[in-house]
Amino acid sequence: MKSWARHDYGVLALAGLVAALTLAFDLLVPLGVAGGVPYAIIVVLGLWLPNPFAILLLAGAGTLLTAVGYYMSEAGGIQWIVLTNRGLALLIIWTCAGLAYYLHRRTTAAIAASRAKSDFLSSMSHELRTPLNAILGFAQVLEADKKQPLHATHKNFVDEILRSGEHLLGLIDSLLDLAQIEGTDLPLKPVDIAPRPIIEGCLDTVAEEAGKNRILLSNRVPADGLPTIRIDAFRFRQAVLNLLTNAVKYNKPGGRVIIEYSIRPDQKFRISVNDTGIGIPTGKEGQVFEAFNRLGAENSATLGAGIDLTVTREMMEKMDGDIGFESFEGVGSTFWIEAPLADSAAIETLG
Repeated sequence: MKSWARHDYGVLALAGLVAALTLAFDLLVPLGVAGGVPYAIIVVLGLWLPNPFAILLLAGAGTLLTAVGYYMSEAGGIQWIVLTNRGLALLIIWTCAGLAYYLHRRTTAAIAASRAKSDFLSSMSHELRTPLNAILGFAQVLEADKKQPLHATHKNFVDEILRSGEHLLGLIDSLLDLAQIEGTDLPLKPVDIAPRPIIEGCLDTVAEEAGKNRILLSNRVPADGLPTIRIDAFRFRQAVLNLLTNAVKYNKPGGRVIIEYSIRPDQKFRISVNDTGIGIPTGKEGQVFEAFNRLGAENSATLGAGIDLTVTREMMEKMDGDIGFESFEGVGSTFWIEAPLADSAAIETLG
């Protein structure tokens, strides 16, 4: 017979918890009584337990039915402890309900805080965009004035206004995208599209910046024979452009950027962008898609905010796509995105 000291209530409670969870348990008192014995008989049997403090567990079909215990009080009377599955099950249910209510409140508060942040970012982005567009507009007018051309020094000033303004406008657009994504307000219109024209357009967009640093752009996506994909065309272009922009921005002078494609076994269309840039610092791979985390590049002369990859990941996932990368510090990186094939898997006819 197994017995405990009077203060070992935790052992009794633990045994009752096991009973409540209907787990198989060895009999602590092998009385050979069938598991179907009514509780009343179990209590009566408890009267014959000779120990100052003891517990009786009767199992049937691998399920504990009850736990009965008693001990002799200092006054000489018998104090009974009876634990049944029903009572403990209710206790466990109430405990879980309280925990669920607590977690619900914390989750609701977190969602509300995130929503407030997203609303603020969205409002701020719209408020900043209007005056910035005016600044860019006036700078473009000054630059384009043929009757009164700018002095070389003044032209450099205007060029810097345009360059910095366009960078700031891109940052505002990224903040707005992030706010829309976090607020689940990102508008998406998936359609069947041919990916090649979009890829070519993105390459044309980054060509000037690549040329400034003698970075060679190589397009290995074939001119024809590609399947169509089902995705939001504007967001797909944004995702491809984000990868190409980063590949150029974080590359080395005289480096190379290669864009190619493959069809994955799960019927996804993958676009890969390979570069010979600085690579991801070792140990920081898990931080690549964190918003506003530039992985140490914030101390460099390279402009950026650390938002584009976060936005790209969220966009691709919302469009049933994916994103990933491989990188070696000091050697370069390969970032890829995957988009679902169109239902018809039609082959492009565009040249």
